[in-house]
Amino acid sequence: MEDALEFFSRAPTTAVADASIFLGLDLIMKDVAPLTPFTEERVAAPAATMRFEPVRGEVNPARVSLYGTHEEMEPGKFVVLATEASDMAVLGANGARVIHRRGAAGVVTDGRARDVLEIRELGLPVWCRGPRPLPYSRRLVAAERDVPVTCCGVRVAPGDIVVADADGVAVVPKDETERVRERTRIVMEIEEEFTRRFDAGESGTELVKMMRRKWE
Repeated sequence: MEDALEFFSRAPTTAVADASIFLGLDLIMKDVAPLTPFTEERVAAPAATMRFEPVRGEVNPARVSLYGTHEEMEPGKFVVLATEASDMAVLGANGARVIHRRGAAGVVTDGRARDVLEIRELGLPVWCRGPRPLPYSRRLVAAERDVPVTCCGVRVAPGDIVVADADGVAVVPKDETERVRERTRIVMEIEEEFTRRFDAGESGTELVKMMRRKWE
């Protein structure tokens, strides 16, 4: 049987979103988009998490080494940088170079990113709340790594499957993998049936009625 990562690497986030409605799960990140618009990347990989927190009072030292964490990361991870929706850039060219060299599948953050052209040249897929040149220095500190975090409104634990494409980012919890995969498969089959029958000449007005099966 096809394993979960293989399946979700070809599953659109739209199909995962439809499955989440049927299952009553909150799987789709809010207010996040590809740093390079209309990316052709579709990525599915296990999450590696890091949590940032605001500096309060005097500047306090980071409790986790940002670059050290990236250097120690196993290849094939999807890096999740949770910042409490900061408006500062927590990913720039240098961090992206380290992450890319470690073989990460992608990065998502509820913060922002900078050095867009350099990141694009690297070919590292990044999803964020948009570009901004202002860095997080002296405003945020890296507080924890490899812990459950909330990113863009969705809870992410290390090892959860992050699925990302041009439409956005979905998170499949480890303990819900089979349920989400099975419902996503059904959604994809319904969509494929619609396309096949529409291309064969059937009425779109009639065929659209079958789409309700995705949520019923």
